[in-house]
Amino acid sequence: MTPARPTRPAKPARPAKRARPPKPTRDEKKARTRRRLLDAAAEVFAHRGFAATSLDEVAEVAGFSKGAVYSNFAGKEDLFLSVLDEHVTRQMLDIRGDIDVTRTAGEQVMEAGQRFMDLFQRERAWYLLSFEFLVYAARNPEFQVEFAARQRAQRAAVVAMLEENAAAMEIPMSLPPERMAVALEALANGIAFAKLADEQGVPDDLVGELFAVLVLPNEQPPA
Repeated sequence: MTPARPTRPAKPARPAKRARPPKPTRDEKKARTRRRLLDAAAEVFAHRGFAATSLDEVAEVAGFSKGAVYSNFAGKEDLFLSVLDEHVTRQMLDIRGDIDVTRTAGEQVMEAGQRFMDLFQRERAWYLLSFEFLVYAARNPEFQVEFAARQRAQRAAVVAMLEENAAAMEIPMSLPPERMAVALEALANGIAFAKLADEQGVPDDLVGELFAVLVLPNEQPPA
């Protein structure tokens, strides 16, 4: 009688192959490259200033060739403006934040001023950079046109915020919103400039007090 053959153990099931993530599209690759360039530029500009920054260094920090910069931006000015646009948008969100709407109008205005000063203290290098670039733009009339257009676009967002806040607090504005936006911007930047020159001589709560005088001229600023 022929002995039965031993049963072979069943082969273990092969693990299912993991689906490969889809390859990024050309537009996605371009967007990632642009993002890395903007992040690198923000770092280098803040550290070195506008004049001393080179596109070669930005490209090196981002991990690309200089050609990648020129394929995404027209030049150093265009790169800086793109970085500045993003930075200003973040600043506006930080200043506006979640202000307590249950407080009085005067207290809310003072809080907005204090948030501006807190932001200034955290980002002094960026204010120095902004003032440096402002001088550069003023000395280059052709480029100044583009810079002014960007400033107006940013100011339009401030105008919308002022109108929304005035309606929410049910207070009349002492100036048309477009003029008020210019006044508040000039006031805040002027205080920041003075603070850079004389840290101890410019009180941190001065911005809020002056905001209140402009926005609420008939009310006594909160103590």
